[in-house]
Amino acid sequence: MLVLYKERSMRAIWELLLDHQGDVYVFPLTALLAVVATYLIYWATNRNRYIKYIPGVVLVFIGLYSLSEGLPRITSAEGVDLINRFGIFFVSGFVALCFALILGVRSKYQRMKKNGGKYEKTNGVKKA
Repeated sequence: MLVLYKERSMRAIWELLLDHQGDVYVFPLTALLAVVATYLIYWATNRNRYIKYIPGVVLVFIGLYSLSEGLPRITSAEGVDLINRFGIFFVSGFVALCFALILGVRSKYQRMKKNGGKYEKTNGVKKA
């Protein structure tokens, strides 16, 4: 009986995924775009310390705004759509923030390696 229940539930999950196949691609695509935007901003601003976090913070706030608009209308179709947008933007913003943190740790390590193991705080300004 348990095997039959698992087969039915897995079949229902696959049918649901196939019915909403376009939505399945939205999550990784927006996360990839957020990572690319974070890296481009990091590269264009000469590796500034704080500007690289802006895309992630903006996406997180867009997600939180969608959540605040969607919760009162959760029983309607547009409320569920806003909750879906919350998931997309919040997760993409969180991925972008984590990537920006990784970039910051990597640049700090490279500065320490270049200076012979000594850490110098540069605040994004290159020494002449």
